[in-house]
Amino acid sequence: AVVSTQSGHYGRGDYSSTNDVQDMWAELHGKLETVAAAVPTASVYLDNRPVKLPWSTSALKRMRKNKDKAWAEFDINPSDVNFSYASSKQHTYELAEIKAKVNYEKKITSNLKQNCKSFYSYLRNKRQIKSSVVSLDRGDGTRTDSSTESAEVLASAFSSVFVREPPGPLPKTED
Repeated sequence: AVVSTQSGHYGRGDYSSTNDVQDMWAELHGKLETVAAAVPTASVYLDNRPVKLPWSTSALKRMRKNKDKAWAEFDINPSDVNFSYASSKQHTYELAEIKAKVNYEKKITSNLKQNCKSFYSYLRNKRQIKSSVVSLDRGDGTRTDSSTESAEVLASAFSSVFVREPPGPLPKTED
């Protein structure tokens, strides 16, 4: 089954009536503020430290910091000079990282007979299991046969949860 969707052609919109747009924005903004007031807040602690790679060395860390600084400088002052400098730092870092990874893999494979634990640990971390949704129950007892049918079943299940709200302010909720 083919699913067709319609999308707006924003280039042909009538934007001459800006009052309507302003009113719609004020309504949407009011609804978002109402929803935000009802949602509790939670403290979230983010760990922004880079992942410790087994082949990472102090020289590689310095190169990564230099690369990040170059891109940050480009974000602040985008110019051709800053872009070429940042991309050269990026290229240098990528080559160094590949070389360090190859050296690490050579090291653990050459040391395989004496210390197989590091080798198998590295292999275990590299193993990726790719799973997908094979088939879903349609609700009438039959199962889906393709990923397209599975997507349609999921889309209908998710769309049944959402309801259309009438235009205007959100209804008051009881606490």
